[in-house]
Amino acid sequence: VRLEGEDVFDDTAHMYLHCFYWTLGHLTGGQVNPMIAPTTYAERVYTLSMVSVSLLVVGANISKMTNAIADLQRANLEATDLRRRLSHVLRASNADSDLSARVMRFGMYVFRRKTTLALQTTIKGLLSSALAGELTLSQRSPYLSAHPLLASIRGRFPEVYLCLCESFEAHIFAEADVIFREGSMLESLYVTIHGGFRLDCHAHRHTGMMRGPSESSSNGTPVGKSRLVEGLTMSGIHFICEASLFAPMTSRSVFRTTSFADALTLGAEDFANCVAKSPKCVVKVYKYAAEFIRKINRTQAMAAETIDFEHVPISVSKEIIDKLEGGGRTDSSILHTASESSACMTSKDKTAKILRRIRDGSMSEHCHLSAELPKAFEELKCPDGIYEGLNMQAERSRAMNAMMSVIWLLQDRYDLFTACQRPRDRLSEELWSDIRSFVAWAGLSDKLVHAMLVFLAIRGIGKAPPLLRAMPRDERTPEDVLTTMMNNPTGRLPSFEALGPEERSLLEEAISIHKSFNFAQMLQGENMPYHIAVLRNRVDSHGDQVFKFYMVSLLGVMCGLRGSETTEGSMFMDHGNASTLMAGVHALQHLRQASPRSIFWSYIGERAAMVGLPFTSLEDLAIARLACLTRAKRPDLGYIKAEWARLSRNERETLVRHLVDDGLHAPSLVLTFLPSYLTNSMANKSVGLYRALFVLLELMETIAHNGHLSRSDCQVLQVSLQDLADFTASVESPRVFMAIPGYISFACKHGRLDCVVSAKHKERCADLNWSDDPTNEMRVVIRRMERRMSVMGSELERLQRKASVPTFAI
Repeated sequence: VRLEGEDVFDDTAHMYLHCFYWTLGHLTGGQVNPMIAPTTYAERVYTLSMVSVSLLVVGANISKMTNAIADLQRANLEATDLRRRLSHVLRASNADSDLSARVMRFGMYVFRRKTTLALQTTIKGLLSSALAGELTLSQRSPYLSAHPLLASIRGRFPEVYLCLCESFEAHIFAEADVIFREGSMLESLYVTIHGGFRLDCHAHRHTGMMRGPSESSSNGTPVGKSRLVEGLTMSGIHFICEASLFAPMTSRSVFRTTSFADALTLGAEDFANCVAKSPKCVVKVYKYAAEFIRKINRTQAMAAETIDFEHVPISVSKEIIDKLEGGGRTDSSILHTASESSACMTSKDKTAKILRRIRDGSMSEHCHLSAELPKAFEELKCPDGIYEGLNMQAERSRAMNAMMSVIWLLQDRYDLFTACQRPRDRLSEELWSDIRSFVAWAGLSDKLVHAMLVFLAIRGIGKAPPLLRAMPRDERTPEDVLTTMMNNPTGRLPSFEALGPEERSLLEEAISIHKSFNFAQMLQGENMPYHIAVLRNRVDSHGDQVFKFYMVSLLGVMCGLRGSETTEGSMFMDHGNASTLMAGVHALQHLRQASPRSIFWSYIGERAAMVGLPFTSLEDLAIARLACLTRAKRPDLGYIKAEWARLSRNERETLVRHLVDDGLHAPSLVLTFLPSYLTNSMANKSVGLYRALFVLLELMETIAHNGHLSRSDCQVLQVSLQDLADFTASVESPRVFMAIPGYISFACKHGRLDCVVSAKHKERCADLNWSDDPTNEMRVVIRRMERRMSVMGSELERLQRKASVPTFAI
C-alpha cells in the first residue's frame, strides 16, 4: 500500500495498522483516506474478514441489548397493566389526588409482596402437590419456626408442620388498617411479617381472660372498669392472639397497622384439622394448650390488673415447651397428675363394682348393662365418649353388643343371648353348651375378663377414618391405630389405662395376633395353612394364655357383628353362624398338637360334612373349599357342581392346584376378597359362577406370566380382588365381564398386588351392546386358544398312555 507523499513502508505491521484504520473508518462512517486501498489478494481477504467480523460483533451486542430491554419491558408489563387498570378505576370513581396516590402506592406494594407471601396460581398449577408444599414450606418456615411450639412440631411431626404452613393465609394491609377491634371475637392466630403494627391494649379490673359475647355491652365495650394503657408498637415477627387457637376469646384491644404491612393468619379450625393428622401431635398440643391457658390465668389472678393476653411473650411459650420436652414438673403439674390419678381410681372402682355384679349375676338385664357399661368404660359414653366424638355410633353399638354377649355367656343367660333371634334360626341349646364349654376351656380370671371387655370396648376405635389417615401408609390397619394409641397414653383410652401392667401387655399381644391372623378369613376358606403356621409361631412366642384370650375375644367380636341393628341379644350368633364358628374354634384348639395343614383341612372337612359334600379326592377338597368361599348352603350345591362341571379338565385341575395349595413349601397366591367376588358373581345373573371361575383362571395366568409371584420376596403373595368384586356386582353385560382380563392392571402396594379394573371399562358395565376392540379381542382369543391347545395336548398324552400295551420279555 502506497500513501501519497510518503515513502513505501517496509514495516508490515505499520502497513496493516493503516489498513485496520481504513476498515474501521468504513464501519463507523468516519473519514477514510482514499489513497489507502488493498492491492494484493491477502490485503483484500484481510479487509473483508475484518469488516465481516466487526459486523457480527456489533450485531451480537445489539441483539443482547434488545433482549435485555425486552426482558425489562416484560417484567414491568404486569406492573404497568396494574397501574393502567387502577388509573381507569380511579378516574371512573372520581377519586381525588390524595386517595389516588394512596391507592396506587398500596396497589404497587401488594404487587411486589404477593409473590413473597404465597405461590402464584399459575406457578402452583405447574408443580406437583409435593413440590408446591416444599416451596410453601421454604417461604413460610423462617417466620413460623420462630414460635417454640411450631418449631417443636416441625422437628417431630413434619407432615403436620407442612399442613400448617399450607393452611396459613397471607394478608396485606394498608396503613392505619384495623385488623380487629375491642370486643370482637378472636378466632385466628396472627403472625406479623413485614411492616409496622400497633396494639392498643385495655386493662380491666375483676374480669377473666376467657369471655363470651354475652359479656360485652351493647356497643361492644366489655363490661367492667377499664382504662387504655400504653400501646405496643411492633415490627418484625410477632405472634398475636395465640390463645384463640385453644379457646374462644373476646378482644380487649385494637390491633392496627402503622404502615403497609403483611401478616399470616391461621384459624382455630384449620389448626385442629392439621394437628389431627397425628395422634401424638394431638397429645403434645393438648398438653401445651392446657399449660398455656393455665399460666396466663394464673398470671392474671396474681396481677392487680389483667395482662395483655393478645400478645403473650415468646418466652412464655418457650418455657412451656422446655418443660414438656424436658420432663420438668411444677407443683401444679403434680396436683394435676394427682387429679388424674384420682379420676382413674374412680373409674377403676366403678369397673370393679360392675365386674363384681357381673360375676355374681346381679347385673345381666339389657337395660342395666346399657346404662352401667358406659360408666365403667368411658369410651362408650354418650355423648362424651370417643365413639361419639368420631361419629362412630354403629361401631359403639357393636362394641356394646359384643360386651353384653360375653357377659351373657359367662352368666349362662341363654334367654337374653338369643332374645332377638328368629325361632327357626335360633341358636340351639346344644351349641350354647358347646360355646360355654369353650369359654370354660379358656379359664379366664376376673382380671382377664376385665381385659377382654376393654378389648371389645376399644377395638372399633381403630377403624376411625381420621385415625387411619393419620397413620403411615404401610401401617393403616385398626390394630396399628390401637397399638399407637396404647403406646402413647393420651387419656383417650381411659379403660386401657385402668388395666394393670400384665393385662395391658396381654392385650397388646392379643392385638398383634389379630393383625397377623384373620380368623374370619379362615372361616370363609380365604386363607391357607400358611397362615395357621404363622399363628402357631406367634402363639409359641406369646404363650397359651394369650392364645386362649385371643380365641375368646374373637368369639366376642363375632357376637357383636350385627350390634348396629340391635343390642338386645346376639343377632349374628344364630345356629348357622355358630356352627361355622365352632368348627373353626375346635380346629384351632389343636394348634399345638396338629400340623397347620391338618388343622386347615379338618375345618374344611367339617364344613363339607355340614352341607353333605364328599371329602375323599383332591377335587372333593377343592369343591369343599369353593363351597366355603361362596358361603354355600345345601340348596346351592347343585348349582356349584353344575358350574364346576362346565370347566374343562385342565381348567379344573388348575383350580384344584390353587385351592389345595398350602403356601408352606412354594410361593403361593392368596386372593383376598375372593368370597365377595364369587358371591357377587353368583348373585349377578349376567355373570354366574362359571364365568367368574373362567376369568379367575385368566387372572392367575396373567400374574404368573408377568412374574409377580417369582419376583415376590414373600412366601405368600397377597392379591386384592376388591375392585374386581365391586365391578362384578354391577356389570350387566356378560360380554363386558368376559373382556375384563384385557382391561385389568396390577398395582403393587406395600408388598401386595391390587387388581384394578380400568376406569374406561367400568363405564361400560351397563352397555349391553358393547363389543370389544378387535385387537384386544384377538389377543384374548389367542390366549384362550393356547390354553385349549394345551388342554388337548394333555388329553392326547393321557389317552396314549392309557392305550399303550406294555411288553414283556419272554
